[in-house]
Amino acid sequence: MIIRTLAPNELSKLSEIDVSEEVTLAYRWHNGILESFPRQSARPKWSAADWATHLAEWQHNLHPDLWLGAFDNDRLVGAASLRYRLPGMPSARMAQLTTLHIDKAYRRQGVARQLFAEIKRLAKESGATSIYV
Repeated sequence: MIIRTLAPNELSKLSEIDVSEEVTLAYRWHNGILESFPRQSARPKWSAADWATHLAEWQHNLHPDLWLGAFDNDRLVGAASLRYRLPGMPSARMAQLTTLHIDKAYRRQGVARQLFAEIKRLAKESGATSIYV
């Protein structure tokens, strides 16, 4: 697995990531306790047009400063984006993990852990002392 920064002209590769999932359990914070509860829902695989729509929304609303990609050979199997400074927070040194997506076939294999480790490294390198998720 290779983790590296995505160039702007590579963002169209995001559509290689299959984000589909079946959800059977959700969580809520209730009376100071994190509780799980049954929930049935599904997210379909996104088309290239779906990805383009989400990417435009994220760029407009979340303002990521960079995108990281996790590659298995030439295939993009995971992506994360980082905003170096989250405005309006008490600490001007708070970064934000703005997105994190792992291909369905690559989940539970440490891809997200590797991407987040690089996000943390880059955020710290930029002077951030915390990350908003």
